[in-house]
Amino acid sequence: MKLPALFATMLLLSLTVVVHGQHEEAIKWLDKNALEIKTVQAENGLKDLMPLKNILKDKRIVALGEATHGTKEFFQMKHRMLEFLVKEMGFRFFAIEANLTEAYVVNEYVLYGKGDPQKALDGLYFWTWNTKEVMAMIEWMREYNKGKTDKDKVRFYGFDMQAQPVAIAEFNKYLTRVDSGYASQIKDVVTRIKGLEDIPGNKQATACAGEVRKIFTHMAENKQKYIATTSTREYEMEKHNLVIVSQYIAMISKTDTAAMCQVRDSCMSENVKWLMNLEGDSSKFVLWAHNGHIAKDYVTSDGLTMGYFLRKYYMDNYYALGFDFYQGSFQSIGTKVGLTEFHCTLKQNSTGYIFAQSKPDIFFIDLAIAEKNQGMKKLLTDTIPSIFIGALFSDDNQEQNYVKRPLADMYDGLIFIRTTHRAEPNHGLENQAVVDFGNLMSRINAKPYAGKQFRFSAFVKMGSDTTNGQGQLWCRVDREDKSTGFFDNMGDRPIKSLEWQYFEITGTVDKDAAMLYFGCLLSGKGELYVDDISLQYKDEGQWLPITIPDPTFESFAGNVKPEGWMLYDKKCQILVTSQASHNGNKCVHFKKEN
Repeated sequence: MKLPALFATMLLLSLTVVVHGQHEEAIKWLDKNALEIKTVQAENGLKDLMPLKNILKDKRIVALGEATHGTKEFFQMKHRMLEFLVKEMGFRFFAIEANLTEAYVVNEYVLYGKGDPQKALDGLYFWTWNTKEVMAMIEWMREYNKGKTDKDKVRFYGFDMQAQPVAIAEFNKYLTRVDSGYASQIKDVVTRIKGLEDIPGNKQATACAGEVRKIFTHMAENKQKYIATTSTREYEMEKHNLVIVSQYIAMISKTDTAAMCQVRDSCMSENVKWLMNLEGDSSKFVLWAHNGHIAKDYVTSDGLTMGYFLRKYYMDNYYALGFDFYQGSFQSIGTKVGLTEFHCTLKQNSTGYIFAQSKPDIFFIDLAIAEKNQGMKKLLTDTIPSIFIGALFSDDNQEQNYVKRPLADMYDGLIFIRTTHRAEPNHGLENQAVVDFGNLMSRINAKPYAGKQFRFSAFVKMGSDTTNGQGQLWCRVDREDKSTGFFDNMGDRPIKSLEWQYFEITGTVDKDAAMLYFGCLLSGKGELYVDDISLQYKDEGQWLPITIPDPTFESFAGNVKPEGWMLYDKKCQILVTSQASHNGNKCVHFKKEN
């Protein structure tokens, strides 16, 4: 063995001994007292979970977290916890980190078998939940409900508010039914709300917020009339669809991401409270969300969590159950194209690493009980890094995915799973391509071009080395319901030419289009040159130009970023250059060496 390798091995062993020594008492306590969980798989008996009955007996909310948004075992264990809470503890309501209005469709399937469960799951938008594990839980809920009266059935809800088109559309349907005259009066308002773009500091949001307040006033003035036509429950549910719209408007009115996240967590807590009020004082809910949302106190200095607000309101009736792991795989979207599988082993002295020094592969601990041991109290109240991986992940900067917040401040209980695997996506999403890239892009409001043909083109060439890289043009239409419409990224015809050549993408803008995104990217390594970009639409047989940021780059100085264009250039240099051009004196140059 070479000396450097021997030194590294000795260092690793010494660090392991230090970490184990610092927490030896805690590890011994875990070996003896942690509740060992036999399996994460539901429908395998519940005997090993029975000690939880005494711990959770007075809780109205059990909030199940996750250290990543893409871990198979976390999802399976949460399914098993739902089974336990339903069968053994009388919980009948489940709510997930997904849009409230859209989740009603899943609930119809769970309760009565109505509709296509896969289409219902697709309707929640997020790839995070569109997995075989979540579908298995939905199917279990459906099977459990068969033959039961409505009061004994398990219900499926959402509590998020990150999109408004379905909420405003459903509210408008109700209003048209109970008050068609007023619905006609606010037709233009509804159209403007549907068209709101999900961008920070949306200036149109303020005007829409004022219009929504007027609609709330009208709803209150006509409450008894509307209830007489429908029912109290339906009135309250449709009114809350308008609440979702107002929450969304409040979120996009904020000018920075941190403020938007704070609004979102606050609104999610309000939606949980509304659901619990809707279902009555005896209702008991199982919540599903990321650790960062269910935590009972703040995680970072950016703001307070949904769990903080719920704990403040429900006090000890709220139980935050966090999840942790040591090593394995998960899915996420990182600084690479598409959804992919990542592998991770947690760093020395992280909570997951320390828990992995104990004997059980899967265990549960109640933190209030554990803190009675001095070693465990030190472990749980110290600022030891914990892993937090959401919808985005970077292999090159894993350190940013740790938070330094005592476990005891965030959770009431914790489930540890030593080794994990990637959640299994539906629709073959696991086959999406994943490569390093640099991206130059822009966007336009697509509504004026709905149903029309469009053409996006540019002159492009590669640098001298095309072995490890390629160029691509791309276009994507985002529809009003946030789903993807037309999409082409030249994945089947990449650009490898070393000479300037004309390339184009043509298509038709979807009739319900909201935004059209377009750009040029360098996949992998090497150099790419782009010039004379053009975006056009066809009207009465003629191609007409659409205004975009300077498409020739002639207005820029050399060696600067092209202002007005959006760049993804964390790992790829993208600058205007005067060293080459197709026409004129300037073009954009992409360069990625490693």
